[in-house]
Amino acid sequence: MFVKITSADWEIFKGEAKKVTVPTESGQITVLPNHQPLVSVVVPGIVKVGVEDQELKKKFWISEQEEDILLSVSKWVLYVDGENVYILTSAASVDVKQKLEVLEKMRQDLEEELRKLKSKGSVEEIEKALINLQKINADIKLYKLKHGKY
Repeated sequence: MFVKITSADWEIFKGEAKKVTVPTESGQITVLPNHQPLVSVVVPGIVKVGVEDQELKKKFWISEQEEDILLSVSKWVLYVDGENVYILTSAASVDVKQKLEVLEKMRQDLEEELRKLKSKGSVEEIEKALINLQKINADIKLYKLKHGKY
């Protein structure tokens, strides 16, 4: 099945896949070829794209033995029409460049900001900070998965 993952800034992934696992408001959804059409809200987390194409694996720096390309994503939408899977996300990471300590400090800072906003901030500011915190948590999970710390 054809899979396309895009953000406002760039096309993250485009190609054939045998499965895609996506974090949604309803929980993890694994989409296989000929899946029933659906639309769902994507939540920050890890998307797993199962590929066999060796060139795609090289492009995403995974070994021939590995099956899944891992990406951390932020919130937006999943659309499946049975033959195609489209994931639109506001932000995505294929590889986390920061060290784990830096990511954990960013998480602490965002948690503190969120605490302050809950008493003084607008709903929009709180939602933005919460989504940023969820994306950092997804980046931490991606880092740990890729570095064998999970």
